[in-house]
Amino acid sequence: MKKVYLFGALLICAFTINAQHTPDVNRFATNNRITDMVGIFYGSDYLRPKWDEDTWTPFVVHTFQNGEKKWFFQGFSFNELRMDKKSFIHTSKTEPATQKEWKKLIDLMFVEGRRFDALDKTIEKYRRVIGDPPFRHKIIVSIPCPVKGQSNWGTINGRRMNFNRDEDRITAVKWFINEFLSTYNKHHYSNFDLEGFAWTEEDMEQTTGLVVIVSNYIHQLGYRHYWKPYLKAKGSSYWDEYNFDCCYLQAGGYCINAKYGFERVEQALAKAKRRGMGIVFEFDSHIFSDPDTFIPRINESIDYFEQNNIYDNVPMSYYAGGTIIHSIFKGKEKDYSFSPSHLLKMRLMLDRIASHVVARYSKAYGTYPPQQQAPSSGQSSHGTNNDDWRNPDYWHF
Repeated sequence: MKKVYLFGALLICAFTINAQHTPDVNRFATNNRITDMVGIFYGSDYLRPKWDEDTWTPFVVHTFQNGEKKWFFQGFSFNELRMDKKSFIHTSKTEPATQKEWKKLIDLMFVEGRRFDALDKTIEKYRRVIGDPPFRHKIIVSIPCPVKGQSNWGTINGRRMNFNRDEDRITAVKWFINEFLSTYNKHHYSNFDLEGFAWTEEDMEQTTGLVVIVSNYIHQLGYRHYWKPYLKAKGSSYWDEYNFDCCYLQAGGYCINAKYGFERVEQALAKAKRRGMGIVFEFDSHIFSDPDTFIPRINESIDYFEQNNIYDNVPMSYYAGGTIIHSIFKGKEKDYSFSPSHLLKMRLMLDRIASHVVARYSKAYGTYPPQQQAPSSGQSSHGTNNDDWRNPDYWHF
């Protein structure tokens, strides 16, 4: 009988979500407690950064070209897509991860001197250098996707999970959350808080019937649920119907793929405004392999965000590849060499981004004096909007 009720509930959820509706454009503004967040990819020692104290430094504190140091990102979203040639999302190219990889993903977060431990120590170190931050740092932990149809994932309480059954997929997700919290609560990190969990899958092709139930479970535990879909992802236009608290839309790929035109950025921002979403600002290693194409694209995007007051109005997250910010800070990268002129341009680009991050948390927390707006690179204006994104009235378009 319980299975019948569950199946009925999933059908109701699916029907409700796919129905035409008016988005809850206040939802993000009401629930958001992070001024700026950056994605952290961590699940492989040979593909990902070490995330020791050296790696964390330029993510926690930005050093401007004049030598001034300021606290940088407030939030860190721990993500991973694959490990040991297995995938944490649905893809036809890679075998789905099993319970073994899910558990390893958890264990990696707690290695001494790395990831969580190193983040805590890095923040503590710079509290003694530049004073206490005006905010509490926050972490978000992404949840692997239980891939529909998988039958070799593993067992829970002696029962083999079969992901042809949504009931088992939900059970596996709850297992992951509970396993993580069991370990996290044994550690007592001084300098950051767990804010919530994020759904790793970037569209709802696989998981429409699961997410509302997962969101409700996360809320019962006292945490928030986040999502970062791509521009045209299935379900992204009605993200609030899945009971996510905060949703950041990826900004169209203009700064990571040369085939995309700037209209992708414009489309993403228009959709984000219309649907009450935040924005993921994207750049990756293309800035090293083709700096003459991608440094101007990133600066053009920053110009557009400035001219439309996006930094004043829209919650922001950043996708910066894996080692990009650290490599620019160090002035070297194992697979690429930088000319002095390109390195200076990249560092000035990061200064522009950091100046906005500092201004945003200064505005939110009132601890630092207002920062002057970073100089524009001279692109033409696309219009303005002077509302304050922290005011729920902003989200009524």
